[in-house]
Amino acid sequence: MSDIKDFKIKNGVLIKYKGTDSDVVIPDGVTSIDKNAFCECKHLQSIVIPDTVTSIGYCAFTSCNRLKHVTLPESITHIGDWAFSRCKGLQSITLSKGLTHIGWALFYNCTSLKSINIPEGVTKIALSAFMDCKALQDITIPESVTHIDDSVFVNCKALKNLTIPQSVTHIGECVFQGCKGMADANGMIIIRDVLYDYLGKETDVTFPDGIRNIGSAALHKCETVQNVVIPEGVTSIGYHAFTYCSNLQTIKIPDSVTDISMWAFHYCDNLKSISIGNGIRHLGREVFPGQMLHAREWILAPESKDEEQAFMLIDKIGTQNLALSFLSGTMITNPILYQKLQNRITNKKFREQFLPVLIEKHETEAIAKMLSLISKMSPDEIDMYIGKSENNPEIRSMLLNYKNKLYPPEILEKMDEIQTEKDFGLREKTLADYKKIFSIKKENGIYVITKYKGTCSAVTIPAQIRGIPVQFSLRKCATITDVFLEDGHTGIGTRAFEDCSDLRNIAIPRSVAEISPDAFSGCEYLTIHAPKGSYAQIYAKENLINFQPLDPFDNSESDSSTRPPVSF
Repeated sequence: MSDIKDFKIKNGVLIKYKGTDSDVVIPDGVTSIDKNAFCECKHLQSIVIPDTVTSIGYCAFTSCNRLKHVTLPESITHIGDWAFSRCKGLQSITLSKGLTHIGWALFYNCTSLKSINIPEGVTKIALSAFMDCKALQDITIPESVTHIDDSVFVNCKALKNLTIPQSVTHIGECVFQGCKGMADANGMIIIRDVLYDYLGKETDVTFPDGIRNIGSAALHKCETVQNVVIPEGVTSIGYHAFTYCSNLQTIKIPDSVTDISMWAFHYCDNLKSISIGNGIRHLGREVFPGQMLHAREWILAPESKDEEQAFMLIDKIGTQNLALSFLSGTMITNPILYQKLQNRITNKKFREQFLPVLIEKHETEAIAKMLSLISKMSPDEIDMYIGKSENNPEIRSMLLNYKNKLYPPEILEKMDEIQTEKDFGLREKTLADYKKIFSIKKENGIYVITKYKGTCSAVTIPAQIRGIPVQFSLRKCATITDVFLEDGHTGIGTRAFEDCSDLRNIAIPRSVAEISPDAFSGCEYLTIHAPKGSYAQIYAKENLINFQPLDPFDNSESDSSTRPPVSF
């Protein structure tokens, strides 16, 4: 019998075994074995547990690599998670009949365990309970079990004759991955119409009829597979199902599939042809790689009339993923999705990102199609693309012809004349002009400037745009140093220039009769320029801000060019 001094016991709880014996007998009276009590006991080969013990704690026998045979007394009703994990020498264990569940990773990496009987009364086998038990051949699952959690038998390579009783109503994800002994002649592990793993080496894979679900990670890292045919009747494709299938080129998903989980085809960087049927209703996050410019053929719900489905497909697959197929004429889809995709592709913000990519990749045909769909584009934007195509004469010529078609020389000359008049204040600027340098929204019948987008450090803020009053807030604008407020502004609102740390000068007209106390919070180097006797002068004095009688600083370099006349 082991020396009692080797045991740390408190109130019936065996907290720690400190001895080095190979054969250990736990003293009578111990009621529970605490967490980590025998963890990494390198000499332990056998253990006798008295029938006074009712529970074994978390990681109690973890990494006892020389422990070979264990018999648990019937008194034990609870075994904590990971309790016998990494006991690589464990060959057999007799479980007590009072157990109700097999804990998380309970026998994880017990690589010598060959067989085990789960007693009647157990209702759940928890996550990764037998994961990496590579020698496990036989296991008995009783009718009392209703729930088998994720990854329970992963890499149980020797497991062959496993019967899942009808009482089991839930089988989790990736349960039988790597169980080579359970694979059929084609290398497929199929349990209850679910494909859990494919271990074959074929380049062209056709799944058999009758499969209901392509399980999570079922073909994860199958680098040999190139083409996959999924039969009608499959309703879902699990997460990571085809992740890292680096040579997968074609995939056809039938109408019966309604759900594709996140990352299902992520890192399938050589996909060229993708067909998704009409029944799809849910796509998870990042189902496909972020940039698939090589994917030339997309077939997307060609017979669908579901507008929400169209939005989902574009949003989850990504406009950029679909754009090249659309522009190359290799896309087949329904009219709703086609129109929505065209609107996305011709949107200015998208084309500013995507057209340079097409130019860089010399996609002449796609660029021609894109230009044919865009009825209006500013000369400056076209010039930007022309500049990026200097190494491709064919695309450059195409862009020049496009510009000349939209803007014949006489039109360009007139546009230059109009712009010159605007620069000198001889012509009123439009909302579009102001939107080039400001973010503007309309609220309650007025325009609100919320952001400065220009590059010049001096800026003029209009009092009105086409007769509509303007309010503004340029908080945390780090680019402006000088601001001129047009005559007609009546106030400067709360925190309008807060933390504009480089703001040095602001010209405020006499029309301004109200300025918020915190309007210039954080503007440490500010000087207010305003007419003598104006409200701005009083405000500057009360708030200890430098003041100069209005001798307007030169604003000719600002984004609004020449300042309009102001009455003071």
